Formats: sequence, C-alpha cells, structure tokens
Amino acid sequence: MTRRFELYGSLRIALYLLVASGALAVSWVEGRPVWLALVVLAALCARWTVDRGTMRPMHPNVGSVLALLLVLYFCYAALGSVQAGKSREAVLQLARLFCGVQVILFFSPFRPSMTWIYFGCNLLVLLLSGLLLPGPSLLARMLAFYFCLAQALLLHGLLRSEGAVHAARQQQLGRHAGESQPRQWLSGALLARALLLSLSGAVVCLLCGLLLFFVWPRFADNDPRGRAVDSDQRPDGERDTPTEGLAEALAGLPRTVGFSPELSLENLGPLRPDASQALKVVADGPLRQLASPSGYLYLRGLAYAVYSDNRWQPVTKRGLRLRSPERQFIELPGDAPHFLVPAGRPKQLALHLEPLSPMGRVLFASAPVRRVRPPERADDRLMVDAEGMLQAGVDLEPGDPWCSYSVHSYTPVWPEDLGPQAQAMLPDSARRYVEWTSRRAPEIMAMAAELTRDLDNDAAKALAIRDHLRSSGRYRYTRFLNTLQHGSARVADFLFAEDPKQRAGHCGYFATAMVLLARAAGLPARVAIGFASPTSDEGSELVVLNAQAHAWAELYFAQAGWVVFEATPAGEPETDLSAAPMPGDEGTLARDAPALEAESNAVAVEPASETGAEPEEAEGWQYLTAFDGGAQRRLFSRLGTRAAPWSLPALVLALLGGLLWWLWKARKPREATLGRHADLPARSRNVVRFYGRLLQILASHGFRRAPGETPRELADRVLREGGSAFRAVRLVTTGFERVRYGDQTLSREELAELKSALRRVPTPE
Repeated sequence: MTRRFELYGSLRIALYLLVASGALAVSWVEGRPVWLALVVLAALCARWTVDRGTMRPMHPNVGSVLALLLVLYFCYAALGSVQAGKSREAVLQLARLFCGVQVILFFSPFRPSMTWIYFGCNLLVLLLSGLLLPGPSLLARMLAFYFCLAQALLLHGLLRSEGAVHAARQQQLGRHAGESQPRQWLSGALLARALLLSLSGAVVCLLCGLLLFFVWPRFADNDPRGRAVDSDQRPDGERDTPTEGLAEALAGLPRTVGFSPELSLENLGPLRPDASQALKVVADGPLRQLASPSGYLYLRGLAYAVYSDNRWQPVTKRGLRLRSPERQFIELPGDAPHFLVPAGRPKQLALHLEPLSPMGRVLFASAPVRRVRPPERADDRLMVDAEGMLQAGVDLEPGDPWCSYSVHSYTPVWPEDLGPQAQAMLPDSARRYVEWTSRRAPEIMAMAAELTRDLDNDAAKALAIRDHLRSSGRYRYTRFLNTLQHGSARVADFLFAEDPKQRAGHCGYFATAMVLLARAAGLPARVAIGFASPTSDEGSELVVLNAQAHAWAELYFAQAGWVVFEATPAGEPETDLSAAPMPGDEGTLARDAPALEAESNAVAVEPASETGAEPEEAEGWQYLTAFDGGAQRRLFSRLGTRAAPWSLPALVLALLGGLLWWLWKARKPREATLGRHADLPARSRNVVRFYGRLLQILASHGFRRAPGETPRELADRVLREGGSAFRAVRLVTTGFERVRYGDQTLSREELAELKSALRRVPTPE
C-alpha cells in the first residue's frame, strides 16, 4: 500500500526545517551549535505535543506577552553591545531575536498564512549572517534556506489548493464551505518528488547566480563597443565609460587608515589617520629587545608574494592546521623556512596580545616566532597559511579576554646585522619570491642594475635599494594621494615620474617598489603588512593604534630568515601621527622613524571583509571578492575564448528565459495534477485517466459536462439522451467516484473491468 503523509503535518515539518536553516546560520556565525540545538528541541517538542493534539496551542495573548519580553531582552542586549563598541554582537542579537520569536510561534495557533512570517524572519536571519560571516559557508547557508523555503512554499500551495477544491465541492453540493472538511493527504511518492524538486531548484539558483557572476561584463573594464581593454593599453587619463569615471571619482574620496587584509595601489584618495586603539601588547621584558634600531616594534599580520594589476594577492596553497593540547604553547618547526631560528639569536621574549579593534582571525606577532598559544575562544586552534602567517580558528572579538593570545619571538635580525657573507636564497625553492611582471620592466631592471653596480654581496645590494628609496631625497611620503596623477602602472609611474611631486606615495608604494627592485636584482622578497609602533627604552606594555598600520618589504637570507627592510621615508611632520615620540622619549624617533601612519593596504576602511573562512577557504573566497574585469579576461583567456563579454551572459539569460517559459506553459496542467490526482495510488490514477478519456469521447458525441454538474448527473443525462448504447458510462463513472470521492483503491480485476467498459463506449465514426 502506498504510504501517505498528512499535508498539514508535512507543512509544519517543512516550516520547522526552515527555522532550523536560520538557526544553522546563527550557529555558524557563533561557532557553537547552541541555537540550532534549541530550535531542533523546540520543534520536536511542538511536533509531539501541539501537532499530535496532546496539548492545546498557546493562547494568543500569552504568546504576545512572551514575544514582547523576548524583544525587550534582546533589544536591551543589543543596545548594551553597541555601547560597548561590539557592533557585531549587536547584529547577532537581532538574528537570535528572530529565531526566538519563531520558537514561540511553534506553540501558537497555526494558520497557513503564517508561512510568510516564517519566510520573512529567516530571510532576515540569513541576510544578517551574511553581513557577519560573508565567507564560503554563506553558499551552504543559502542552499539550506532555499531548499527549505521551496519545500515549505510548495506544501503551502498544495494545502491552499486542496482547501479551495474542497470549498468548491461543498458549494456544488449545496453545503456550507466549512463543513466536514476532510484531512488532506500527500502520497510518499509526491513528497519525495517535491523534496527532489526543491533541492534541484535551490542548486540551480545558486549555480545560475555563480555563472552570471563570472560571465557578466565588468563595465569599468570595457569600452562602449563591448571590447575588453587592458588597463596597461589605455592612455593616461582616458576614460572609456561613465561607470569608470564614477569608480575613479569614488576612489578619490578620503579613506581612513587602518589594518586590512588587502594591499592595493588602485585608490588615490587622501588618507585620514585613525587614532583608535588596535592592539594591547604586554611583554615579559622590555619591548625594546624586539624593536628596530630606530625603536619601532614590527608586528606582522599578513604577507604576500604575488603582485598583479597593482594589487598584492594571496597564494592559493593549502596551509597547516595545528591545535594546542590543553592550552599549551604550540611549537613551530624551527627548521621550516618561515620559522627559521636565526643563527646566534637564542634570546626569546614572550608577548601577550589582546585585540582592541576588529581584526578578523589574524594573529599579530614579532617575527621570527618560536611558539604560539592560540586564543581560548578559538578552541586552541591555530592556522598557518602558505606564507607562515598565523590565524585563529574563529573571529576575534575586540575587548574579549578569551580572544587574547601569546607568542614567543626571537630577537629579529635587522639589515644592519647582516654581514658581507650574508647570502639571499629562495625559501623552499619558491619561485614566486623572484618572479614579477610590469609594463615597464626594462626600466625597473635598469634601475636595479644601476643601484647594485659594483656591489659583490646580497646584503649590500638590498641596502642600496632601500637607501635609494628612503634616503636619497628623490621620493617622499604623502597621505594626500589625490594630488597624484599616476597611470595604470602605479609603481613604475611612482619610480620614474619626471615631476618630483609625482614621485610620492604611502608605505604601500615604497614597500612594493622595494620588492620589485629587489627581485629585479635577483633577491627573493615579499611584502608584509601589520603594525609598526614606537617603543620606549624600558617599557613592557604598549597600546598600538590603527594609525600605525603599515606595510614593509621582507627579504630572505640564509641563517637569518625573513629580514625587514624599511624603505618608507619620514612623512610630513605636520600630519605624521605615528612618528610622534612616546612619552618620555627625546624626539629621536620622530626624526628617524618611517611614516607609519600610512595604512597597510593603502586605502581600505573596513578591517577584514572575510573574517569567517578558514585560511585555505579564504584564499578561494578572496578570489571571488577580487574578481574584476582583469580577472575575468584572464579567465576567458584560460578557457581559450575571445568572445565578446555580452555573449556568455546573453546565452545564460536566454536559457533561463526558456526555462521560465516552459514552466509557465506547463503551469496549469502541473497544478491540476499536483492539486487533485498526484496524491493517488498508481491504479487509482489510471481510473482518473479512464474517466478523462470518457469525457473526451462523450464531448465528441455532444455530451459536454455543464458547470456545476456532478459526474453522476452527467452519466444519467447521457443514458437518458443516448440510450442503452452508453450503459458502460455508468460503470466508468461509478469507478471514478469510488476513487476520487470515496478514497478507495480498486483491485486489478475491477481496473480491468473498467478498461473493458471504456472500450464498449461507442466512438464517433
């Protein structure tokens, strides 16, 4: 016997799953399955009590009071989070509020129209989770939401259509529309098909969205004729499209200095220092032991080795996952290139760091690092990316004591410590540290050759390049990037501009120029971003400001590891916040220090756009967030196509339009099938088809069913007017009534008899 499910109960289960998808999004953001477990337990309780009739639904007034108390509690918690500067926690409180209100609805009187309330609440929860955790997991959360929503809307439509059919049938029989409404059932086969259809629709929607994302033209990188124009081929100052001019205008807006996981030279807006606190550092000894000769503590957060289209990009290579046993320190491999123990530097200093501003998952440390104790909030998990950078397992909340962490660092090797015998070498034979491209590569190579002429050791070559950028007086530091007129090749224009006023930039320009010139001279180099903060002689505590976010170059030397090369000269005295001396200093730092108020990535305002992905996932997600016109052209080139940018999206839109047209054409037959006959067993559906064929035969004889005429009334009229030749009509009609209105299943013998009777009905010549 075919298994059946009650339509009302199936809709309730679908709504429970829809709320669970929202709770899943909240739990994913929190990193704890608390809300998901709460919603699942509440759904099971409501299913076994209210849905089964063992407990009456909650009185509406009681539900309203509980909902009001819930709103007051979570609004109070959200306001407290805002006042404490925890905006992320405030948004999370709103998402929890929507989940809690839906739990109350589980035990309230249910009406099918409440489906739209569940839909709206969970849509808001999904949007809020996307704001808090816009990582690759957002695709999984969207897929779960779309699947549950499609299933709930389908069952809601079936329930409403069955109710309309019952009301029409009661009206035909002259009864009140609300009398003796039977329980509506759903066959197991139809439910399985509905589940498959919902899942397929959710997957198709996501795939179509991703496909359009990759093939839709990037207007700012195409000319009016739809032809892709490479940025290196445009004349300086030429604008191809109005949207590109808008992008350039927006790029000229002021930007706030602060740490960001991106390093781009594209934006030319002025920089405004941010004097808010970023990190609190407490050491077990004087911080000056880890400071540079000029007295600055370099806290490295991220490093990049691939430079393309005026942007530093992460390496798409899987890193390491480590875990601390019982809150102990994790020993990093001292023989690994990124954690190389410097020769003759056995002294270590413990640093305890606490984030005071949103930093995502980045863990800052003075390199080289020997051991790390991850934040307890991250369940003692430590991620190490391909560049040896450290990240926690979860986002770190500012001011949360459970998000503090500790590192043990060796005394760094500085350029002045390198002797004539120091030899630059490739770590792990990674060619990415010496590879580079530029439209003006010959000029850069010529400059590197000129600067390193007659120098016979690598340390001297690196110092010559650094001193040329920092101390020659040819280049100057500036925060007012809107005064520059650099073309598409930012670094080359910065190095070779004829106008001295155009040979200026922030720390990102100087660090990038240092790396490219070093690579042109055959020296392995990369860019690092983090903070550089002045220290006092004996101080062991330090509060790092966001204005001290910085970028610098690092070169790799044998027996020394990565060595910091500071190429940025001093900034304008009247605006240089970070160059100001610390209390108790005599001002020497202000004269010798680099301009550290420049932001680490040139222009980014937000801390971390991707804070929720694992390190290896973040690399792929960053490829999506940085997918611009240049990346799209490179993708087309790898696919071996030179098609116009509009061809692929036009094809996709045409396919989607054809699919929608087909669904629209098939809408009425499908609705009729799902609403009236699809829930019947196989033999019963055959009876319905027999009766449909009978109606066609009778219509060919002129016997058409009148509006409001029942099947029995039609059969009696045919026998009166057509005579004994139509006696088989009564038999087929009786079988149809037993199946459709009597909820009976005919035997095989009865089905064969009906089929034989249908053959005996006369057909026109």
